[in-house]
Amino acid sequence: MRLSMRLAGAAAAAVVLMAGFAAPANAAPPAPASVAFTQNVTPMLDSINASWGSFMAPTVGGFMVSDDTTALQVTLPSQLSSHFAESWDYAVRTREAAQTLVSGAVGSTSGTFTVPVPQSLQGFSELELLVTNGYNTGSVAVPVTLNAILHVHSDLNSTSAAIPLTKATATSYGRTSSFGSSPVNADVVAGQTITITSPPGSWTHGPDGDWATPGAISVSLFAPGGGGFFGITTGTASPDGSTVTVQIPRSPLTPYFPDGATSRSVTVQVTLPQAPHSPASFNVQAYMNVLPPTGPVTDRISGADRYEVALGLSYRSYPQGADTAFVVTGENYPDALSAAPAAVHRGAPLLLTPSGSLLPSVKAELQRLGVKDVYVVGGVNSVSESVVSQIEGIGATVHRIAGADRYEASRAVASGTFADSHSGLAYIATGANFPDALAAGGAAGHADAPVILVNGGAPRLDDATKQQLVDLGVTRIKIAGGPNSVSTGIEHDLSLIAPTTRLWGADRIEAAAAINLDAYGTSDRAFVVTGYKFPDALAGAAWAGKLGAPLYVSVPDCIPTAVTGALAQQSVKQLTLIGGLASLSSNVQEYVEC
Repeated sequence: MRLSMRLAGAAAAAVVLMAGFAAPANAAPPAPASVAFTQNVTPMLDSINASWGSFMAPTVGGFMVSDDTTALQVTLPSQLSSHFAESWDYAVRTREAAQTLVSGAVGSTSGTFTVPVPQSLQGFSELELLVTNGYNTGSVAVPVTLNAILHVHSDLNSTSAAIPLTKATATSYGRTSSFGSSPVNADVVAGQTITITSPPGSWTHGPDGDWATPGAISVSLFAPGGGGFFGITTGTASPDGSTVTVQIPRSPLTPYFPDGATSRSVTVQVTLPQAPHSPASFNVQAYMNVLPPTGPVTDRISGADRYEVALGLSYRSYPQGADTAFVVTGENYPDALSAAPAAVHRGAPLLLTPSGSLLPSVKAELQRLGVKDVYVVGGVNSVSESVVSQIEGIGATVHRIAGADRYEASRAVASGTFADSHSGLAYIATGANFPDALAAGGAAGHADAPVILVNGGAPRLDDATKQQLVDLGVTRIKIAGGPNSVSTGIEHDLSLIAPTTRLWGADRIEAAAAINLDAYGTSDRAFVVTGYKFPDALAGAAWAGKLGAPLYVSVPDCIPTAVTGALAQQSVKQLTLIGGLASLSSNVQEYVEC
């Protein structure tokens, strides 16, 4: 079964009010400055693992020695010169049985020492020379492990073999340096940035300044003593490599601040690998007390595409099902702009569909909801008869709401839905673009009022809309958007029908803020969508209106101060982002203001 709705109209009398957006007096405080840490001079760990050759690749690297050799003249890497005077251990071992042929210690060296070979090497093909050092830094042992493969030959006729262990000839030479930093237990607000200052070049070329192509800087956050892991983020090095900057993320940390908690001990380990995927690295740990973030806790609802986002919103808003649903095209906005407040009025989620076919996932959601009535908004070019037939196939009655154009379709939604509303309110928005109408959708739904589209650039209000406002018994009118969206001539004509307020700002962001500040006092919950794509806001406005929560619009790469100021004024505690990273970047979720 299906029903269809259309519309037409004329005029009446009133007063004009104006409301432009201004930043509220109690706007969110500016982001605090970075907290500075300085790398300690003495490392907590400074291990070196180097090899010359490999048993697994006998033709690569290593040193040739005679089977007549009785002494190995070992030269240590010059990079370890500050430790030459310390005790060094050595051992020569066989490959086959890992037997130790000789081992010992050198109490002090100038960088070169002799390893005696007490037995003939005849019969051996390869041996391993292992040189280790275990010097201490305070109470921390710092290991150095040097491993060289000796290829034994019978035709060299030499009793002495030079083994120059230079970094330049090493098959691999990996240094892992780990430092602490000061101050200790500094207070840092979640969402704030920190800087760690190290010797120049450390964060671009490693602790020795000679890493040619190190990997990306990674950052791990964890509680001391294994009390929790808070995730991984990234760091940014200064051009000279002396400083790394890290933003302490809000999102992974906020669940770890139970009610009443004033701080949380967190260790931040910033790591530069010697090369991509290399175990050798340079890292510095910063120890801090992280304070709960300023502003609301943020979360996100996203999906692989606009259709999945709408499905996720439907499930969250109606987990127990619903008798009614609205279905609109996800490919264009005009017919659907007025649908969100109508969905709120009927207690229905708003689902998106491609114009030509009903996605299996959308069909499954309609079945999960257990719908009896489905309102399809838009003509056959927006939602095809094939989609309608597939919806009817699950046993639902389909009501198509359409018109000759977007304006008539909007009036059809209003007359077919809000004739029994007693709010006396109507929102007016341009149908030429989507941001103002979408921003008004949630607020209108919460107020049980329609959003009626007009040709905002026209000099006067059309007769059909005049008549509809009279027929609906409208006693208050709110214009969503400035004079460039809805002309002053239309505003004048509206004021003759009922008292009229214009809600607007310098741009779509401020206009949405003005709409929400007008519609809501305080609110624990709010939503934010991109102001530059329509699909997420279509479905989001239906949920926001149902909850009585503001729905703001944002730029993709940060959250405007017009939004954060309004959220602060409304004392919002939870801000839910609708859409993936392409719509709202991680900066929005991290509350990076702009």
